Amino acid sequence: MKTIDRFFLFLDEKGVNYANVEKFLGISNGYLGKMRGRQASIGSDIIEKIVHKYPELNPAWLISGEGNMLRKKNLENESVDEQNLNFTIKLRKLYNSRRKHYRKINHICLICQEKDKRIEDLKNHIQKLELIINEYLISQKEKL
Repeated sequence: MKTIDRFFLFLDEKGVNYANVEKFLGISNGYLGKMRGRQASIGSDIIEKIVHKYPELNPAWLISGEGNMLRKKNLENESVDEQNLNFTIKLRKLYNSRRKHYRKINHICLICQEKDKRIEDLKNHIQKLELIINEYLISQKEKL
C-alpha cells in the first residue's frame, strides 16, 4: 500500500469529502484522485501539508505503514509542533537523498543510451567493412 492509499484510508475513516480536503490542504482540485489513480508518489511538500493540517495522523504510518494510523497522546511532553518539525526535517533529508539518487540514475541511463548508440554505430560500420572485404575477395577470386 502506498502513501496515497493510506491517506485515503485515513480520510475514509474520518468521513471527509476529498474535494474539501484538497481545498483545506491548498492543493489543486483533483490532485489526490490523479495521484491515487496513477499509483503515484505524493511529493514531500504535500506530505508536509498533510502532517501539518492533520496533527492526529501518525506521519510514520502515513509514509511507511508502520505503527498506528492515529497518534497516541504525547507522553513525553514534546509538543506536536516539535514532533512535526523533527519529522519534516527527516522527511526533507530523505526526499533530498532520493532526488540525488534519481539524478545519478538518470545520468547513468544517459551514459548507457550513448554507449548503446555507439555500439549500434560500430556494428553498422563492421557490416559495411565486411561487405567491402567480401567484394574484394570475390574480385580477387575472379582474377585468378
